[in-house]
Amino acid sequence: MVLLPIIVVLASTVIAIRIINTQRFASVSHEKMPAYYSEPANLSLYPTKIENITVDKVDQGAAQGFHFIPNIKEKRGVVIVFGGSEGTPGFEQAAMLSKNGYETLALFMFGQKNQPKTLTKIPLEQFEDVLSYLKNKEIDSKTMTIIAASKGAEYALNMATIYPDISNLILISPSAYTFNGLDFNDYGSSWTYKDEELPFIDIKKTSFTSFIRDMIIPLLTKSPISCRDMYTGAIERESHLISKTISVTNTKANILLLVGEDDQMWDSYTMAVSIEKQRPENTMVRSFPDAGHTLRGARYIHTGSTILEVGGEEKPNRKAKAESETLILETLMSWHTPLLED
Repeated sequence: MVLLPIIVVLASTVIAIRIINTQRFASVSHEKMPAYYSEPANLSLYPTKIENITVDKVDQGAAQGFHFIPNIKEKRGVVIVFGGSEGTPGFEQAAMLSKNGYETLALFMFGQKNQPKTLTKIPLEQFEDVLSYLKNKEIDSKTMTIIAASKGAEYALNMATIYPDISNLILISPSAYTFNGLDFNDYGSSWTYKDEELPFIDIKKTSFTSFIRDMIIPLLTKSPISCRDMYTGAIERESHLISKTISVTNTKANILLLVGEDDQMWDSYTMAVSIEKQRPENTMVRSFPDAGHTLRGARYIHTGSTILEVGGEEKPNRKAKAESETLILETLMSWHTPLLED
């Protein structure tokens, strides 16, 4: 009988906190995302009518996404963009680049036909269909840059260790390691190669304290989830870290790493520094001290009923977005020579 009043008090307290947090974080500034973020696999939500740019569908095997062709192509080569775990193909960035004269592909990692439906056990060989598409369309790919963010950066860095066709990498909030996939019903590595799962760091083996503090309590109280300490704890507890570290020495690609030091999804700054230490040649880290994971907008992302804390405050995040876009364009200009030189 004594236990019942305690349970009632605890339940009432949790309900009260949930109500307070719902009101509090509803009014807190958070990133307003394009409509397709709510349903990334729905191709009809992507605004493909863009002035001075032809946007075609990429549909060749596991190569799925959009092909941006500027009316006046100004730069040699091709730029390929991948998004992150949200499942988009980096559409906005690809559109921005094509407006600056680059022929660009915005590609899905998962969720489309001929691809895994969720972010788990994604074959790195999907890139071979991308190479076939470039060849079939007679696209100049002698200079090939991949731009990718977060889990997409983890994907791209792994691919660059296998495929020498990749000339350059621009990785936003990257990982230095292969982690588990994000489908907890079909659990395993994020990536496979030759039908074998890549060895991965298992986030479920993180600190129990950080799991309760950063995941369970926020879910119960409708407060923001921060994954940073859970990833860091899993790395610290990994006894076979070398086998799960992406072997950057296996690629000759130039690498630019863009990170916010207040990244609350995972510690991309420390991982970017470790990538640079592993292969200092032609690798550069550019960090933004007060910015978060997305290098854009507000500190929180609302995904349905869940709130993710991605880090940084609005002003430094927007400053990081502007500065990183400028740096991306400057770097691409040094890698992709102008066609006007003909």
